Amino acid sequence: MDGSHGLPKTQTDTALGFSITANLDGNRQIVVQSFVPLDMPGSEIDAIFDRVMGRIDRQRARYEIDEVQADLDKHVQTLAQFREDLDRLEQEHQTNQAKRQIEIDERVKQRPAERKKAEAECDVHILEVQQMRQKEWESGAQEHARAGRSGSYKPMGARARNLELADQRLDELKTLKGKALEQFEADYDASIATAHAEIERADAERDQSQTSLKISIKRYEDAIETLTGKLARIKAHLED
Repeated sequence: MDGSHGLPKTQTDTALGFSITANLDGNRQIVVQSFVPLDMPGSEIDAIFDRVMGRIDRQRARYEIDEVQADLDKHVQTLAQFREDLDRLEQEHQTNQAKRQIEIDERVKQRPAERKKAEAECDVHILEVQQMRQKEWESGAQEHARAGRSGSYKPMGARARNLELADQRLDELKTLKGKALEQFEADYDASIATAHAEIERADAERDQSQTSLKISIKRYEDAIETLTGKLARIKAHLED
């Protein structure tokens, strides 16, 4: 036996030399050199290489474990943040949607009062013309009475024309009132429809954001599973 290598000498001392270079973590590198007799059985040669590579793997694991653990910790933290973002997204969405629905309900509740307000604004102008017409009529009737004319009062001349113009103006105002109320209803319907569309748009945006977050969560869950397995294998090498 050769005391320097622990391998039996052959008659010719013919041997196969080998050199293995392995990169470790960072800038570290390890070189292993040795030899095996050419007449050594292949199974024994394989066993030597397996043992050498096993020691190299253990050395690599020593320097790799911290890096893998750091990556794993970062992934766990990022995953936790994504899950927190997902929960916060849903909570904020529900809160905002509830506010939007309250605004819609309040708008629907206030509709009769708002319509009355719009109607009253139209009636102001109608009432003004009605009062002017009434005043014109009463003035004519008083003149008729002071003049001692017999029979019922019948507007004549300019006064009759003024009353006719007042009636025309009243018809116009009533028509404008009808159109104004129709427009009020259309605008109110449109505003409520817009509010409902905002709720639907917010739902769609929430769904899109949820989908994106869930994809990220799944990606990090898979990465964590991979890193966890890798870390377990590294630790197993250290135990060899």
